[in-house]
Amino acid sequence: MTLPAKTHQTQPATKKLSSDLNQSQDQRSYLAMMLLAVFAMPTGLARAYRGEQQGWTRFWVYIGATVISVIPLIGQLIGGLTLVVLLIIGLVDVFTLRHTTTDAFNKPLHTTTTDKKWAHGFFMYVVVLLVLGAIVLLLAIVFGAIIYENFDQLRYMNMDTPAPLEQPFEPSSF
Repeated sequence: MTLPAKTHQTQPATKKLSSDLNQSQDQRSYLAMMLLAVFAMPTGLARAYRGEQQGWTRFWVYIGATVISVIPLIGQLIGGLTLVVLLIIGLVDVFTLRHTTTDAFNKPLHTTTTDKKWAHGFFMYVVVLLVLGAIVLLLAIVFGAIIYENFDQLRYMNMDTPAPLEQPFEPSSF
């Protein structure tokens, strides 16, 4: 028994429909990628969402560094330094992924004008936090230098005894 010709014609059409449906489900979102880049910065999940293996590698290094940082002293030093390096790489990702229009397989990311506006807002959030962090770091350095310079006077400020007078060092003989 042979199938009617009509059935043979609809079969390729359903295959094409299902492949179109899979392509629309596989399309990744630009806004989701930027949200992951901003809020999950050191984990590398934005790169993993794009389809890059590097993102998953960074994610597992992040998990390992977090677990290692529980170990006192050496683990905290190694884990902390690793987390700082991952944070810096994540910051670089925020700036580089901002202009990305395709995923790792060169498929276009789903982007609307609203998505671009929101992503720009999140990018500005990161820039403002970086500027505020730089200001706080600069103020900490300035105040730390002032306190270090005046440490002797501050140490004797609340005591009844006067601070020792600074006298130049004069060698007795040569």
